[in-house]
Amino acid sequence: MAPFLVARRVPASLLGALLALSCSTAAPPATKKPEGDVPSAGRFPHAMFSRVLEKAVAEDGLVDYAAVAEEKETLDAYLGEVARISPIGQPHLFPTVDDQLAYWINAHNAAALKGVLVLGVPKDLTKKGSELDRMPFDFGGRKMSLLAVAVRLRKEYPDPRPVVVMVRGRRGGPPLAREAWDPKDLDSKLEASARAFAKNPRFIAWTPDAPVAGVTRVILDARALWEEQPSATVSGDRLLIEAINHYRPGRERILASKVEALPYDQRLNDVSNR
Repeated sequence: MAPFLVARRVPASLLGALLALSCSTAAPPATKKPEGDVPSAGRFPHAMFSRVLEKAVAEDGLVDYAAVAEEKETLDAYLGEVARISPIGQPHLFPTVDDQLAYWINAHNAAALKGVLVLGVPKDLTKKGSELDRMPFDFGGRKMSLLAVAVRLRKEYPDPRPVVVMVRGRRGGPPLAREAWDPKDLDSKLEASARAFAKNPRFIAWTPDAPVAGVTRVILDARALWEEQPSATVSGDRLLIEAINHYRPGRERILASKVEALPYDQRLNDVSNR
């Protein structure tokens, strides 16, 4: 004989709750905001870096590293943002080339200032320069050296102008701007900086009728990038001279046929090394 199946009465309150649960639609899980995200590229806090530059950089582009040390908290805060966010990890926040270039130029220059502090502010970088160039920093979660950042820009952005505004501690290198680079007017300011650099006798030395022009290592180290700009109607040193002449129009044009490297000042770009 089959056993009896005994039905147990379910309390009305529990039955109602079970029915309501079975008929309801589960709410979707909340979407987690990407770590390190910000509302827009235009709101990346470059102004924070400007505050450091305004207090630490002289009119001639040399740096008061004592003032940089006093602004260390602000500099570290800016580099903290650089470490969290980059065009590599959050490309949607840097939709234009100018957004990307402004980030990389500012991030590179800020890291270079920090690197000099880490090295103890040496008066000369003849021995310490390589250590500064290869010091690792965090850019959007990726460890890169200053040298690696410069190489990346040369490969991804065929524009020679950032070369003359990326500053790496040397007195013989470019002057440091007194404000952070802003995507809104980046192109016009890069153009003005390239023209000023090409006319500066510290970087381009030539006297009329001289067959040879002295050229800074800043340009020579990125020579291939500069030589991509002019038309291929000339070759050799004339090709590089033609590229430089793009920023020295009219009577300022160099008419030499050869270039030679100018001596490179390895002293720290500190105001005490004027």
